[in-house]
Amino acid sequence: MNNKLNLDFRPSRGIYDLQIKNTSYNRDNGRFECRIKAKGTGADVHQEFYNLTVLTAPHPPMVTPGNLAVATEEKPLELTCSSIGGSPDPMITWYREGSTVPLQSYALKGGSKNHYTNATLQIVPRRADDGAKYKCVVWNRAMPEGHMLETSVTLNVNYYPRVEVGPQNPLKVERDHVAKLDCRVDAKPMVSNVRWSRNGQYVSATPTHTIYRVNRHHAGKYTCSADNGLGKTGEKDIVLDVLYPPIVFIESKTHEAEEGETVLIRCNVTANPAPINVEWLKEGAPDFRYTGELLTLGSVRAEHAGNYICRSVNIMQPFSSKRVEGVGNSTVALLVRHRPGQAYITPNKPVVHVGNGVTLTCSANPPGWPVPQYRWFRDMDGDIGNTQKILSQGPQYSIPKAHLGSEGKYHCHAVNELGIGKIATIILEVHQPPQFLAKLQQHMTRRVGDVDYAVTCSAKGKPTPQIRWIKDGTEILPTRKMFDIRTTPTDAGGGVVAVQSILRFRGPLEATPPTCNISGGGSSSSGINPMQQQHSARANLTNQPTIATASSTNNYNNNNHLNNTNTPHTTNNTNNCTTLKRGHLGNRERERERCQVTAATAATTTALATTITTTSRNAKGSNKQQQH
Repeated sequence: MNNKLNLDFRPSRGIYDLQIKNTSYNRDNGRFECRIKAKGTGADVHQEFYNLTVLTAPHPPMVTPGNLAVATEEKPLELTCSSIGGSPDPMITWYREGSTVPLQSYALKGGSKNHYTNATLQIVPRRADDGAKYKCVVWNRAMPEGHMLETSVTLNVNYYPRVEVGPQNPLKVERDHVAKLDCRVDAKPMVSNVRWSRNGQYVSATPTHTIYRVNRHHAGKYTCSADNGLGKTGEKDIVLDVLYPPIVFIESKTHEAEEGETVLIRCNVTANPAPINVEWLKEGAPDFRYTGELLTLGSVRAEHAGNYICRSVNIMQPFSSKRVEGVGNSTVALLVRHRPGQAYITPNKPVVHVGNGVTLTCSANPPGWPVPQYRWFRDMDGDIGNTQKILSQGPQYSIPKAHLGSEGKYHCHAVNELGIGKIATIILEVHQPPQFLAKLQQHMTRRVGDVDYAVTCSAKGKPTPQIRWIKDGTEILPTRKMFDIRTTPTDAGGGVVAVQSILRFRGPLEATPPTCNISGGGSSSSGINPMQQQHSARANLTNQPTIATASSTNNYNNNNHLNNTNTPHTTNNTNNCTTLKRGHLGNRERERERCQVTAATAATTTALATTITTTSRNAKGSNKQQQH
């Protein structure tokens, strides 16, 4: 034996120990055997085996495929950690960074410090593993307590596209608004574009698919798909939910029924979301209300006829908008076969003026169905006979230019195949505007102080004109002692009345022009009559003259006149009457009178002015006349 191996051989005591000094791995690391052999034969009597491990620390570990491992999602990846130079073979353990739980791996021992000891970790990468770190830890007994060797590897995982759609799914958009379907993709490597499809048909390649003014036909499922070349396409569906108010449909716009029948009318409603109610209303009947899609009316009568409205309401809640109430309706006309009822004529108290037009309109209640014909009659007494002359047919009867003979009774009734309605009657009044019967005398000469001077004003019209006399803007009443007024009406035929009014001066004559004013029948007329008066005294003409003006503006306004006739025949007259110069005419000043004729509907004014002629005698006995 050499000096590094010593044998303690004491058979008597049974000691056969081997002592090794200055151990070395290459010389001493291995298996040692102790055998006891029999004398003579040399056969092994007893043997023992001893494995001597010379401790050496392992080298730092290495990782395959490197410290940055590129992986593909769902494709298995092996990470191998290797270490050499350790005795005994080192323990190699894998950890995920942040965890103290060792991961299961497959170990391959080197068996010698000259051979690598490997630990292989198999993983199936997921999207969540991208960027994850795995740690390889190496240790054997040759290393100080608590000391370890380690290295790490970072995963770079390429993963398939993850597609998200929005902004809401399902996306609720109100009809006729803009719908924006968003497609967001998370992929590695990134995708360059996306693909929108509907029912397998391509629609767009933009991340946001925009639909302007969506309608019901746009509703449905849309698919956004993306591919980054890893062999698996990512896709996601979004449902476009188009909200719209109720669409109400009734199969027919009219429904005809016999009296006594039961009427069934169905209202078909489509809406999104579904309506919260469906009800029936009736035009002109605020108290009528029927709930349900099927309108049922039993034993219908004429008064059931009319327009029925099916009305439906739903509540819409579009994305990022306020709640909206949607309303839809449709109308059906229920036509109940019946004869027309009582007829009515409008206007019911018509008044028209000679030369103007008038239109009478006939209607019936109930109106009757089928649509009735209207017949007009004139000045009829009693019931309608077969020989009664029909004036006109149709809902309206027009008189384009009325005259006094147009006045009288007018009748109408409605007739259809089921019968004749009750007749209606009105009385048409025809008015004639007032007019003067004769022009007034242009010149009259009287002496101051003359008595029994009278002025006559006469006119005719329909209704009866009224005559008033006006002096200095004040009506001359019969109670005034200075004047006597006598008015006499006379029948002029055809309902026209002629009125004559006489204004008589009870005292001495004054130098004042009286004015006659008449009105009635809807038009105006006026005239001026200058009158001369003699004066026996000298006229003093040194005073400054003053000007008096008689004027009349007459506008007819009759509230009973029909709006749909021609414009009433009206004459407007503005008369700037005689300029009166006031001087000293005896002891009196000039005054003015007017005669005014009025009727129930209009006013006409005419001025009767006097021109005063004064006569004086000078010292030589000659006469001198002066006119004012």
